[in-house]
Amino acid sequence: MIDDFHPTLSAVTSSVEKADADALVLGVAQGPQGPILLPNPLADAAAQSVADSLSALGATGAADQLLRLPGVDGFRSETLVLVGVGRLTGEPTGGVSLEALRRAAGAAVRQLSSLDSVALALPAATVEEVGAVAEGAALGAYTFTHFRGDEEARSKTAVADVRILTDLKERHVAGVLDRAAVVGAAVRATRDLVNTPPSHLYPESFAEIAGDLSARTKAPAAEGTRKSSKLKLTVWDEDGLAEEGFGGLLGVGAGSVRGPRMVRMEHAPSKPVAHVALVGKGITFDSGGLSLKPGSAMTTMKLDMGGAATVAAVIRAAADLDLPVKVTGWLCLAENMPSGSAQRPEDVITIHGGKTVEVLNTDAEGRLVMADGLDAASAEQPDALIDIATLTGAQMMPSACAPRA
Repeated sequence: MIDDFHPTLSAVTSSVEKADADALVLGVAQGPQGPILLPNPLADAAAQSVADSLSALGATGAADQLLRLPGVDGFRSETLVLVGVGRLTGEPTGGVSLEALRRAAGAAVRQLSSLDSVALALPAATVEEVGAVAEGAALGAYTFTHFRGDEEARSKTAVADVRILTDLKERHVAGVLDRAAVVGAAVRATRDLVNTPPSHLYPESFAEIAGDLSARTKAPAAEGTRKSSKLKLTVWDEDGLAEEGFGGLLGVGAGSVRGPRMVRMEHAPSKPVAHVALVGKGITFDSGGLSLKPGSAMTTMKLDMGGAATVAAVIRAAADLDLPVKVTGWLCLAENMPSGSAQRPEDVITIHGGKTVEVLNTDAEGRLVMADGLDAASAEQPDALIDIATLTGAQMMPSACAPRA
């Protein structure tokens, strides 16, 4: 269910004649007196013509705004694209922050998904700016079409070839291009998991996907980059959970015909400088259990596994980037459903580590599965322990946030 699509990110000369792509993207900023065309590789006359036409074209420079124009002389594409970067900041980089560049590149690539190749002529005079543009492009190159009924719609992909115009040599920016490709792949994998319907993503299938992520190696993003090693993977099924005392997962998953799983993923370099543990909530669907949610509140409950999806992708990215830190990830996977076998309010369960917990509301399932994961992770005595979970809806209740008298 995780797409293997990887856009190609490359740095090319800022000579517009050599930037052969389906579209050339220029940046437009919101200046104090109106829109401003950012520095670009167009010939002076062409650049001045575009700049003089900005107001007439309706260009404002606002973030996410994108306008398509006919191509210009010297560029092989028939399409010139203007993308907004937002307000200038007054920074030494010309007033465009790295985050604004990242977002503008992402907006352009996302909105130009019908094209095969795009040349980004956004400010990219430094390694950091090239990295920001590349990362934005990698994040914007995303589609989710797995479950479309039409075969043509299912086969649609995002922009496959992104070229970043810069005067820097490719060997100087290979590292940031590689990092952008890895980060983009991790984010796209997380999005794929979160977008997958609960009919197809449940604890067992999620564990299988984690296994696939653990076994795969990255697609090379830049010439000469090294492939990453495999990850170590451990999966506990229902029998294993019972044997190891993961009572939180067993209790929450008791009402579903699709049993819970605990997955441990590990990136372990030979001489780690530290050990970081990540624990992710992975409720593949949260009906609330016997404390049933209202129907309207269930429409987004396939998203309740976003924490575990993030952890799985981060561990894969840590290996792809060859981080000198040992990183372990714990995916606490269960489906919270009502049935005759479901846990009840006022049940008492024993979580990992031996503590007993009284269940007052079966829709407070996240803290039960996370308790198992946090206790198991802490037993390894990591230097840092981070939990990643979707926020409980109770945080949005006025009574839960109101100050006490």
